[in-house]
Amino acid sequence: FVQRGGLCQERSPAECRSANVDARIAGCTDVIARGGRETKRSQITAYINRGEAYRAKDDFDRALADLDKAAQLDKNSATAHAGRAAPPLIRP
Repeated sequence: FVQRGGLCQERSPAECRSANVDARIAGCTDVIARGGRETKRSQITAYINRGEAYRAKDDFDRALADLDKAAQLDKNSATAHAGRAAPPLIRP
């Protein structure tokens, strides 16, 4: 959520696809927080996009957690599994 004119408003779902990693993290976090008000596909995409944003910030533990959650929600998500397997998220 973002403060605008004294009101707390939800961020635009488009921010979840932003090139700015901080905006992407915030936008995706809002999508995830809406839970059941979002489609399952939107939630999966938000976890993947936020995970990739965390990876870009070298926050590998959070990146892996989000990509794990996306893979858990859709066991057939090639994007989530590929993201989890990409260096430096690979753990021995």
